[in-house]
Amino acid sequence: MVARSSRGRSSGHRSAGRSPRTAALGWAGGVGVLCMLIAGALVGRPGLWGALAGTAVALAFLWSSGAPLAVARWDGSPDTAGFRLSLGLCVLLLLYTLRLAVALLLLVAAGRVLSVDREALGLSAVACALTWSLAHALLATRERVLYVVPRDGS
Repeated sequence: MVARSSRGRSSGHRSAGRSPRTAALGWAGGVGVLCMLIAGALVGRPGLWGALAGTAVALAFLWSSGAPLAVARWDGSPDTAGFRLSLGLCVLLLLYTLRLAVALLLLVAAGRVLSVDREALGLSAVACALTWSLAHALLATRERVLYVVPRDGS
C-alpha cells in the first residue's frame, strides 16, 4: 500500500511530499549547476557566468509558470466558474507572453552587457528547460492519484 501525503500525492517516488513543480525546479537547478561546472572547466570564467545567467533566467521563467493560477484561482463555486475560467485563460496567455518577452530580453541583455560566453548561456537555459519538462513528465507518470474516494473511508 502506498502512503499518501497530506496534499494528495503518493510517496511512490523519491520526491514525495514535495510538489512536482518544486521537484522539477530542483532537478533543473541541479542540471544548471552541472552546466556551470562544465562551462567553467571548458571556457573559464566567462563560461561559468554565462551558464549561471542562463540557468537563473530559465529557472525564473519556469518557476513563474504558476503565476496565472494564483491570479485567477477558481474558488469552486458554480456561480463564478465561467468567469474564472475565461479570466484564467486570458491571464495565462497574457502572462506567458510577458514572461517570455522578459526572459528573452534578459538573455539578450546578459549576452551583451556581461562578459559571458553566449554558448554557455544558451545551452544552460535550454538544458534547464528540457530537464524541467522531463521532470514534470516523469513525475506525472509516477504520481498515483486517487480519482474515486471510497465512502467508507478506507
